[in-house]
Amino acid sequence: MTSERGSGTVLVLAVIGASCVLFAALAAGGKLAVASAKLQVATDAAAIASNQVLRGLSTGFPCEVAKQFLQLDMASLQTCSIVGEETHIVATVQVMGIVLTAKAWSAPLKPPLQ
Repeated sequence: MTSERGSGTVLVLAVIGASCVLFAALAAGGKLAVASAKLQVATDAAAIASNQVLRGLSTGFPCEVAKQFLQLDMASLQTCSIVGEETHIVATVQVMGIVLTAKAWSAPLKPPLQ
């Protein structure tokens, strides 16, 4: 007869190992989700700031201001375009080797039709 002593230890170690892998995957996914949300907020702020410059509410050049806002959050400005009274911003950030992208636009508020 063969002894099955120690087989419970192997099973426990396997469960602990699988739990560690699952925890690491969840932590990485959470970090990417937080970084994506942070990038979107930074891109929105950059679009609003650049639109304020475009309308003359702040000083500077619209795309330079957007770039400065994004650099505060360690993001990079990919494109900045001005179409009429709208500013369109695309920004990226690299997290854990994955490039995240966010887009935002801003325009002055139009008064309601009477």
